[in-house]
Amino acid sequence: PPAAFATIGIQNATTWYGIDLSGTIYKCDNGSRSAIQSSILFRTLDVNSKGELVAIGFADNKPYLRSNGGWSPLPALTESNVITVQPSYNDFLLPAGAQTPGGILDISIISPREMWALGTNGTIYTFNGEQWRKQSPDGATIISMSASEENACWAVDSQNRVWRHNFDNQTWSIVDAPAGNPSTKQIAVRNNNAVFMIDKADRTLYTWDGKGWSSSEQWLSSIATAAGITKTIIPGKTEKRDLYIGGLS
Repeated sequence: PPAAFATIGIQNATTWYGIDLSGTIYKCDNGSRSAIQSSILFRTLDVNSKGELVAIGFADNKPYLRSNGGWSPLPALTESNVITVQPSYNDFLLPAGAQTPGGILDISIISPREMWALGTNGTIYTFNGEQWRKQSPDGATIISMSASEENACWAVDSQNRVWRHNFDNQTWSIVDAPAGNPSTKQIAVRNNNAVFMIDKADRTLYTWDGKGWSSSEQWLSSIATAAGITKTIIPGKTEKRDLYIGGLS
C-alpha cells in the first residue's frame, strides 16, 4: 500500500479513493486498499456517491472517466470544445491567448453528464457530457474550486475572495472570508452549510457552517468531503496516521 496520498475523493463513509505520490489511484474500502491498474498516471480525482470516478492525467491535464474496468477519455478542455453562445448566462466567446482553457487543475463530478472543472487559466467550466461551458465569476482568477451533489459550488480566487454559485439564477456571490483573510490552498464543499478550506500558510482547517467560519486543525495538506464525512491528509505521518477522519455532520 502507499505510504501517503497526494489527494483523495470520498464516495461514502466506507469507500474512498486516493492518488499516491507516484500517480497511482487506490480504492479504499472498509479498511482494505487496492490499486487500480492503469498505464496513465493521475494528478487529481473526484468520485460521486454512485462510485462514478473521474481523474485528471498527470502528463496531459485531460479528464478520464472510469468505465467498464478501464479509463475513457472525455473531451479535452479546449477552445473547440467550449460552448460559445450569447453573453447571457455567463457564456461568451473565449479570446485567444492566455484565456484559452488549456488543461484542468481540479474537477468535481456530479454525474457523467454534469461536472465542474477548474482550468489552468483560472476559470471554472461545467461539462454536460459532450461539451464544456464557461461558468465562472466575472473578473476573478480562481485558484481552488469544489462542487457537490447537493447543488453547491464554491471557489476561492487569487485575491482570497470566497465565491458561492447561485444555482437558481446561475450567478456568483461573494461570501465573507475567514478572519484574517487567509491565503487558501484548497476548498471543499459538501453543501452550502458545510464548506472547508485549508490555509496555504500554516495549513489551518477552516469550516463554514452556514453562518460563519471556525478554525481547527493545522498542517493539513488536502481535504475531501461527502455524505457526512470529511477526510484530511496530514503530511509527514506514518501509514496509520496519514489520514485524519473528522465525522462532521
